[in-house]
Amino acid sequence: MAALAVLLCAGGASAQTPANIAVISGNGQLICQNCVDVNAFFFNPMVVRVTDANGLPVGLTSVQWNITSGANYGSFAAGVTTTITDGNGYTSNSFIPNSAAPATPFNVVLPVTITASAGNAAATFNLVEGQQIDKLFTNGFFQNPFIFRVLGDSAPISAGSQFTGQVGTTSNTPIRVQLVTNVSGAPIPNIAVRLVNTLPGTSTIQCAADAGAGVDTVLTDANGIATCRPIFGGVPNVQGNAYLSIGGGYPQEHFTVDPTIPPTSFYQFPFPGVGALLVNSTPAAAGALQLISGSGQSAQAGQAFGAALTVKLISTSGVALSGQTIQWTLAPAGQGSLGSSTTLTDSNGQATNTVTLGAAASGALTVTAKLQGSTLAPVTFNLSAVPAVTLTGLTTISGNSQSAIVNTAFAAPLIVQLNASNGPAAGVPVTFTISGPGTLSSNSVNTGSNGQAQVTVQATGTTGNISVVASAGGFSQTFNLVVSPPGPSLTAAAFMNAADFQRGALSPCSLATIVAPGLAPGLQGMISGSLFGVLPYVVANDTVSVGGASAPIFAVGLNTATNQQQLTFQVPCDVTPGSSVPVIVNVGAGNATINIPIQPASPGVFQTVMSDGVSRAVLVRPDGSFVSLTNPARRGENLVAFATGLGAATSPVGTNSVAAPGAVVSPKGTVVVGMAGRGLPLISAQLSDELLGVWLVTFTVPTDVPQGNNVTFSISVIPPGSGTPIASGGTSVPVQ
Repeated sequence: MAALAVLLCAGGASAQTPANIAVISGNGQLICQNCVDVNAFFFNPMVVRVTDANGLPVGLTSVQWNITSGANYGSFAAGVTTTITDGNGYTSNSFIPNSAAPATPFNVVLPVTITASAGNAAATFNLVEGQQIDKLFTNGFFQNPFIFRVLGDSAPISAGSQFTGQVGTTSNTPIRVQLVTNVSGAPIPNIAVRLVNTLPGTSTIQCAADAGAGVDTVLTDANGIATCRPIFGGVPNVQGNAYLSIGGGYPQEHFTVDPTIPPTSFYQFPFPGVGALLVNSTPAAAGALQLISGSGQSAQAGQAFGAALTVKLISTSGVALSGQTIQWTLAPAGQGSLGSSTTLTDSNGQATNTVTLGAAASGALTVTAKLQGSTLAPVTFNLSAVPAVTLTGLTTISGNSQSAIVNTAFAAPLIVQLNASNGPAAGVPVTFTISGPGTLSSNSVNTGSNGQAQVTVQATGTTGNISVVASAGGFSQTFNLVVSPPGPSLTAAAFMNAADFQRGALSPCSLATIVAPGLAPGLQGMISGSLFGVLPYVVANDTVSVGGASAPIFAVGLNTATNQQQLTFQVPCDVTPGSSVPVIVNVGAGNATINIPIQPASPGVFQTVMSDGVSRAVLVRPDGSFVSLTNPARRGENLVAFATGLGAATSPVGTNSVAAPGAVVSPKGTVVVGMAGRGLPLISAQLSDELLGVWLVTFTVPTDVPQGNNVTFSISVIPPGSGTPIASGGTSVPVQ
């Protein structure tokens, strides 16, 4: 029925928990639309990455873009103000400048500030449009309006300048440059400065990034000065080339240079084709060998230890060192065997090894790892061997089928028991593996004297299902867990009448709608019950209780017209009206509680959007047709309106129930129908025997009522024992 279509709004939303948003690239760009010998007429995209509280990427979440200053200088491409992150948390937007604005000595620099936000986190982009002015027209040519200086305390950046340093260290002498206008000498702040390396597989240098500037990027300060502290990296002892990029890295653009210093390119230094900065990173000196994991394990004789032994080699500056040889020794030697006597560190500086116990192994043993040919302190792993037993099975003790909200720990540990032919198997490693949005407290746990092993699980910032498999001796058990979104964000204003959406207009047996973030996470479409028959009390893992009573749910989803999540339900009929009635909304494992007023009556008139885009009351004419602009109500005829919330009934009907077929169930209160500011003759008001929570109100249109498309209409109720009417929200009716 069109009258009640408002209850079922299609759509869906993805639950996200963004905690941080970082600038990746696109900050500090500088363009000049009307400068000669310049190719940067448009800005590159602005890129951000959204992560959760644990630093993990948040995919499929909305990022809002806002031009906080300089909006008259341009706009977002295609007017896009909301973008969605990809699976790695990245998203971007583009700012398109207007046609070059008339320039004066006072607006050579046109700054634009843009904010990207997700959740409560925000990132700021600074873009600058340069403008060329008539004052710079000399000798028949336009000159560019900016001056670039290399400051006296800067490292040289002319062609062939040498940069040498140990991998992972920072140069003692920074690169310091300044950017000012050619007209007044005013400094230009918030312009990006980066070091760009041109030869892959060679030594590299990169600027130590300023906070919020972007990857490997620094910005000019209030004095137009940028300080880049080069960090050495790449492949040691293989000479590389680099150049300094200003304002976004367009290497073919040229700007005016300070005549007191040698000529150089504005966007790229040295000039393209002239030469490059020469870079040579020297090998980093080993600083420490660290124990990462694998110590403290036990295993049965004849078996391999469940977890690999892992070490990490770092330099004196804390950089991971790859390609270095680690020597391993096992003592006592006859207790078992190593996977290899030497291993190489990987790109993360880590090296791993395995240990398999001999058939007669028993007691304590150690494995020592050291850097080959170095005096660095070695790392020692302490291990133990237990006598071999015959394992007979692995069983689940507790922890299965739990739920937890994002970024919280599951309440109960996951516990398994390993049994052997002689009873509980003690001291045997049980391996735990996880898939889904969670992390384990450990990947390998030795059974205790009772044969039990346990781990705890922490949910990450993404909703979904988790599977944890415990295995030992060829036996396995699987735990199934669920990560739920946090509870919805509820306020009293989020609760409204489901017919005319009056805020706070709820009463026993009435239909109500909640509009709030977090009600419908993870849904790709509307999930709904039926308007006919008994409704479910759980829809899409959502439940609602009012005053301690469960509420039947019509629908949960995203209202595509408003882009808001909503839930429509029936207020339980046995709720006692009051000024502070507790409401609990559960969304999976998340929940929210709020106290709201419940009135004795809360009349609401169902409405529909007519052909002119205006919402008006849903009314039925005597011939069964609906009132519309082309089929208006007539003076003197009897019409039927659809309403909810008319209060207590003469013959009580329970929650999630309709009137019995043929039964006449009327409201106890006095119903007043109003049109054009006056009361109308009421024929009847009775509870529907088909539509849950809906009243059919029949009345007569006066013969002298005004005509027009927007004659005001309302329904009020005077509850028993009260002289004060409670009115519905205002609506209108077309009358002929």
